[in-house]
Amino acid sequence: RRIAVHRAANTGFCAQYGVHRLVYFELHGRMEDAILREKRVKRWRRAWKLALIEGVNPDWADLYDPLCAGALDLSRFAAPPIRGDRGTALGPGQPPVQARGLPG
Repeated sequence: RRIAVHRAANTGFCAQYGVHRLVYFELHGRMEDAILREKRVKRWRRAWKLALIEGVNPDWADLYDPLCAGALDLSRFAAPPIRGDRGTALGPGQPPVQARGLPG
């Protein structure tokens, strides 16, 4: 539902910046974990976010139609474990580029 709302948006961020493709998502068992993960990733450098996306979708293909059709291997989109509790949710997890030992 949330994806459809973003794709049909004619006002706000999606409309202003032309964001109409789903190129990355994660599956979480609990809403709280999804929110914590989103807050953590928002603090990452752009290069780390790009590495995260390209790790599962190197061609930046729109995943919306395959997702709706059930044609995606959802195991690729399983969320990493959330380390820490609510008080430490924004640390200490490392982003993908730094985890590989590359400069950030």
